Amino acid sequence: MKIFRKKGFTLAELLIVVAIIGVLVAISIPIFTTQLEKSRDAASIANIRSAYSRAMNEYITCTITDSRMDGEVHSHSIKDNEKTIGTVNFRNGRIVQVCIVNVKLLSKSRNSWSGMADVLPFYDHMNPDNDSHGDSGVPKNAMLVFNFDDSGAGHSAGGSNWDGYDVNGMVTSVWITDSPEITW
Repeated sequence: MKIFRKKGFTLAELLIVVAIIGVLVAISIPIFTTQLEKSRDAASIANIRSAYSRAMNEYITCTITDSRMDGEVHSHSIKDNEKTIGTVNFRNGRIVQVCIVNVKLLSKSRNSWSGMADVLPFYDHMNPDNDSHGDSGVPKNAMLVFNFDDSGAGHSAGGSNWDGYDVNGMVTSVWITDSPEITW
């Protein structure tokens, strides 16, 4: 008489395999989320660089002129294919600020963007905590304000804190704020 033996795994073997898989998943999830945040940070840095490039382009090649010498800040919209993408702000006949709107920032928390932000040419002048988000996150649809004067964060809308020193295209401070709804 032949004895047929069923082949298969024992319950103990199956439990060991499930435990090993559970440990591997528990180890890999934090690594995956860290890498995911790094990729978001890299995309944010690329978008910030693009906004900086656009702001510098506007600063260097701006065809708008504003010769008013009244000490007030005067804004002129920047358009790209009839779509407003920001403003160039003048005071006493010179550009003091370029604002680029609708910059997509994908990072979940405000930090040094996984150490990638320190390669930005204006990193030492960034002021990421000047809005209501603080360390709780970054605006997903941001406005980047590139200031071209020597008073840095001491600006006021009326222009009283702006001075007349021309810094010849050097960005003296960068603000990251919520992007307003532009309706020009």
